[in-house]
Amino acid sequence: MNSAIYSLFISMALRVTVITAFVMLIKLIFRQKLSAAAHCGIWIIPVVQVIFCIGNVSIPARTSIYNVVEGVAVSAGTIAAQQPEMHIDVRNIIALIYCIGTAALALWYLTVFLLHRYRTSKLDTVDDETSLRILGDLKAMLGIGDDIKLRRGEFAQTLRDTVILPDGYSPDEQRQIMLHELCHYKNKDNIKLLIAAAVICLNWFNPVVWLAFKRFRSDIEMYCDDNVMKLTESKKEYAMVLVKTAAEHTRFIPGATGVSNSKHEVARRVRRIASWKKKKPVWLIAAVCACVTVSSLCLTDAVSTAVENTVDVAATPEPVEVVPVIIDTVTQQSTPEPTEAAPETEQPEYPDTRTQSISAQDTQESGTVRENIPADTQSSGSVSYVPPAETADETNAAAETDTAVSEQTAAEPEPETVPPEEDIYSSLGEPESVSANGNKETYSLDDGRTAVLHYDGGELETGYIISGGETAESGSGTETASEPAGGSVAEE
Repeated sequence: MNSAIYSLFISMALRVTVITAFVMLIKLIFRQKLSAAAHCGIWIIPVVQVIFCIGNVSIPARTSIYNVVEGVAVSAGTIAAQQPEMHIDVRNIIALIYCIGTAALALWYLTVFLLHRYRTSKLDTVDDETSLRILGDLKAMLGIGDDIKLRRGEFAQTLRDTVILPDGYSPDEQRQIMLHELCHYKNKDNIKLLIAAAVICLNWFNPVVWLAFKRFRSDIEMYCDDNVMKLTESKKEYAMVLVKTAAEHTRFIPGATGVSNSKHEVARRVRRIASWKKKKPVWLIAAVCACVTVSSLCLTDAVSTAVENTVDVAATPEPVEVVPVIIDTVTQQSTPEPTEAAPETEQPEYPDTRTQSISAQDTQESGTVRENIPADTQSSGSVSYVPPAETADETNAAAETDTAVSEQTAAEPEPETVPPEEDIYSSLGEPESVSANGNKETYSLDDGRTAVLHYDGGELETGYIISGGETAESGSGTETASEPAGGSVAEE
C-alpha cells in the first residue's frame, strides 16, 4: 500500500508539474489572443494527467518527452532504499506525509463547505417583487428552468441553487449581480471548482499547482464576464459593480462562486472588459495545435520503459519448484514398496511349474525368509514347490503352452549368418584368362571357385563368383551358378 501511494506521489510531483508548466506557458503566449472560454478549456490537460496518475495509465509513444529525459522515474526514496545500512524506508515516510497532507486539506475544505452551506441556509430569503421579477427575466433569458432561491448576505455568491445578494445595491446593480451569478450557475462552475479542489488536495505540496489553481479561478471569473458582456446592455455599469464589490481579500469556498474578488484581480478584469472584443479564430487554431503537441509530449510515456515493463511481466515465468518433485519421484522408484507377508492359507503364485532351487547358504547370507517350507526341505538346501490342487488345471494349461512355444522355437531354423563380405580385389592375383576385348577377366580362387569380373571402358562394372565344379567360359558372356562379387554365396 505504501509503495502505491509513494508511486502516486512521484507521478504527481513530476508529471503534473511538467504538464502544468507547459500549459501555463501556452496561456502566457496566447494571453491576449484567446477568449476566456479557451483559457478555461486548456486546464483539461492537467486534469487528465492527474487522472492518468491515479489510474496508473501508461501510453507509450515515441513523441513522449520522457524518451529524452532519462531517469525521470528515479526518486530520492528509491536511492535511499538501496542503502543496506538504513533500517528506515524513506518511501514509507514520504507516503505517510503525503497521505496526512492530503487528508488534512480535504478535511479542511469539507468542513468549510459544510459550515458555509449551513450558514447560507440560515440567511433571510429575498421576497420583494422587484428582485423576484428580475430573477425571472434573467432565468428566461439564459434558459434556466431550475428553481433558484434568493437570500440576503454579506457577499454576492452562488452556492448550488441559491444566489446570495448583498445589501446596498440598486435594482440595476442587482440585475448585473444576478446575471453574473446565473452565468456561473449555467456554466456549472461550482462543479469545476470542486474538481479543482480535489486536484489541489492531491497536489498540496506542489507550488506550481497552487499557482495554476489561482489562475484557474481567475479564468472562471473572466469566462463569466465574457458571458455577461454578450448579454448586458451596459458594460460600464457592469464594470462599476465589479469595482463596488471588490474586497480586501477573498477566501476560497469549495462549490461556491461569486462576483466579489480582490482589488488587484478586479482591476485586471475591468481593464479586460474595457478592451474586450471578439477574438480571431486563427489564434484558437494555433492554441489547439499547441495543446495537442503538449499532450503528445507529456501525457505519454517512454517507449523503452513501457516495453521493458511489458517484457518483464509477460516473459518472466512464475518459479516452479521442480527439484522436490524429481527427488520424490527418484526416491519412490529407488525404494521398494514393502511387501506384506502372505497368509498361511494362501500360497504364492509362480509363473511356471518348474522346480525352484534355492541355496541354503545364499538364503542365510541374504537374510531372506521363506515361509511355508517344510523342515526336511530346508535341511536339504533346496525347495520344491508343488502347486495346490485347486490350480492344477491352470498349471497344466500353462505347461502345455510353454511346451508348444518351446517346440515352435526349436522347429524354426536359426537365421543364417551371412559371412562378412569378401575382399576379392586384393586376393585375386593374376587373371587366369582375359577375353579378346579385355572386358572380362577370370580368376581361380584358393577354395576352388572361379571369380569373373566385367569391365566397361577400363572400369569395373560387375563381378561374381562361380561355385566350384562349375565352368565359366571367358568371353562368352554366359555363366552359371554365379553370385555377386559382394560376397554372398548362391549355389544352383
